[in-house]
Amino acid sequence: MVYYFVAGPLSFNFDNAPENITISLSPYSWTKMANVIYVDIPAGTGFSYGTTKEASISSDSILVKQSIEFIQKGYILCSPLTDKFTDFNSRLEYAHRTALISDDIYNGAIGNCHGDYRNTNSANAVCRDSLQRYEEYYYYYLSEEWINNKVVQEALGVRQGTIGKWEFWNQTIQYAERKNDTFCYAYDIFSSVPHHKKLVIKNCRGPRTYLTIRYEMTYAQNEFSLTFATVKGAGHSVPQYKPKESMYLAEKWLASKTYSSAM
Repeated sequence: MVYYFVAGPLSFNFDNAPENITISLSPYSWTKMANVIYVDIPAGTGFSYGTTKEASISSDSILVKQSIEFIQKGYILCSPLTDKFTDFNSRLEYAHRTALISDDIYNGAIGNCHGDYRNTNSANAVCRDSLQRYEEYYYYYLSEEWINNKVVQEALGVRQGTIGKWEFWNQTIQYAERKNDTFCYAYDIFSSVPHHKKLVIKNCRGPRTYLTIRYEMTYAQNEFSLTFATVKGAGHSVPQYKPKESMYLAEKWLASKTYSSAM
């Protein structure tokens, strides 16, 4: 099995894992068409770290301020979390429309959950019983084993002793449904929809990628345009599961040369 490391220059072959994990140059790397800067933000993501306790404390709003310089020429959102209620609550509708759940399950949830499929509690056991969750398992754990190898870290230029074990998800900062603030991160932006509305008056393009059936639709207002693109058969991270298609979308966006923004 070949695993494409998102939009980066390497691909991993796990056919003989975990004893022998090999890498090769990815034919679908975004570095073939543009200079790419990967930012490990906030501190604690990837191999990034804070040298003081204060430097390790962050939040949604602090993260936005620190990364604002990177969105001066438009922005791409790949399966983004824009509203913590709407995004999670729409999963039941999505699962039904794509035939992942039956009509019986869907109708039961409609009748028992009163339009709220996220904030279920013990008082509404019938609603909870009507909902089903689906999870996907990938070769993430093999990537974690590979990247924690000291030889690999030396090749990547990671300074020994700066962080402990590398984790695919840093549980202290990763957001999960219904997760409360942690000691080092505050989820203080419940919805980014109002911010996206402000961008409508800017001169920029905002491509946004979704999943399932391949098609594109563009919405425009004044000098702002927003393109919705969907990719058939992709998982949560589109470049990982459909590298060729995602590369095409990014290349098309860059080739337009209309993504500058007066922000």
